[in-house]
Formats: sequence, C-alpha cells, structure tokens
Amino acid sequence: MWAARSSAACWAASWAARPAAAALASAEQAAAAGDRWQPLAPAGGASSQRAGPAPGRPARWRHLVTPEPAMPISTILAHIPVWVWAILAFILVMGLIQSRDRLMSRPRLLLLPLAWAAFGLWGIDSAFGARALPLLAWAAGLAASLALLKGAGWPQGVRYQPETGHFFVPGSWLPLTLMLAIFAAKFALGMALALRPELAGLAPVAAGFSLLFGAISGAFLARSRAILAQADRPAAATQSAR
Repeated sequence: MWAARSSAACWAASWAARPAAAALASAEQAAAAGDRWQPLAPAGGASSQRAGPAPGRPARWRHLVTPEPAMPISTILAHIPVWVWAILAFILVMGLIQSRDRLMSRPRLLLLPLAWAAFGLWGIDSAFGARALPLLAWAAGLAASLALLKGAGWPQGVRYQPETGHFFVPGSWLPLTLMLAIFAAKFALGMALALRPELAGLAPVAAGFSLLFGAISGAFLARSRAILAQADRPAAATQSAR
C-alpha cells in the first residue's frame, strides 16, 4: 500500500502549500497597504504632508510605483505547515525502500502506476477542472513516457521466479527522484494557485503541469510494464528453442 500512500502524500502537499501561500499573500498586502499612495505637492511649491489634504480641500493623488521587496525564504518556510515536512520524510523513506533489492508480486507492481494515474487525474481536476486541455496534456505526457521508455531497458537486472510468481527487482534511486519531482511540482502548483488563482485559467500553466504529471505517471507505468514483461521471456525462449 506504500504506492497509494506516497501518491496521496504528494497530492496533499499541493493542498498544504495553499494555506502557507495565502498567509504570505496577506502579509504582502498588509506590508504594501501603508505606503501605496502619496499626495502631489501643491502648485505653490509647498510640500504636502502624508496625513492627507485638509478638510474641504481637494487633493491630487498619485500611485507609488515602487517595487515591493521580495519575501525572504525564511518567512516562506515559516508559513509551511509542519506536517508537510512529515510528508516529505515519508517520501524519503519510501524512496529508500525502493533503493534496495526486493521481491515484488504482480499486484504490487500494478498498484504503483495505477495509483499515480488515479491521483494524477484527480489532482488535475481539482486544480484546473475537468477541461479538455489539461486532460489531453496529461494523456500526451503519459503516452510520451511509455513510448520513450519502451526500449530503454529500465529497470535492469529484473528476474522472474516462476516457482513463487514473484519478481526480483534491483534497487534504484530513480523512483525516489520521480517522487520528489512530483512532490516539488505539486507543492509549487498549490502555492502558485493560492497566490494567483487566475493562473488556473491560463492554458500554458494547465498544459505544462498536466504534461509533467502525465509524464511521471507514464514513467512508473513503463517501469511496471518492463518488469512484468520478464514473466513472458522464459516462455518465449522455450518456444524459440523448439
């Protein structure tokens, strides 16, 4: 069940970024509200006061176009919920397990890509809605990964054990890399949509993130496909020998 849990953890990270981003947006607005407007000097040359015009006296105002200072990285990290770091630690543990040699059954090999595909589609729907563009971009990323990794020979060293029906899968750090990539992408998307909700309606944003999520899901699917194909090779070799 670690596959479904790691997928759910990555999607939860995208939602965890939203309260942090909302807090940052409120802080930026509060900081900018104190010095956004300034009265023009009167025609006689006397300087104007920041307190505003005298009662009954019209005033001309101009907008200050001074750039706002960037939010320090320490402030951003302080607004991130603690449980997000727990999710990241959980993903690191799952990646460490994937780095070791182990025996895997057929159901476990099918669970990982199906979990990523299901959570990927749910995440796209929650972020961009059930629109044609993000769904087509996700499908294109999935198909591209399956096509590119078909002859890549990844993972290597896989062996099928007919007596037990299990697959020997050598350890690899690539699954951890993929999980960290999708964790970072989902966290960035959640924070971006919290700060700028209008980004969800932009075609490049929806297509780009959907393409990335589909490509990562396709990579996990291609990995399981290559491992399961080892079960047919002994039978194919026997038939060719006859």
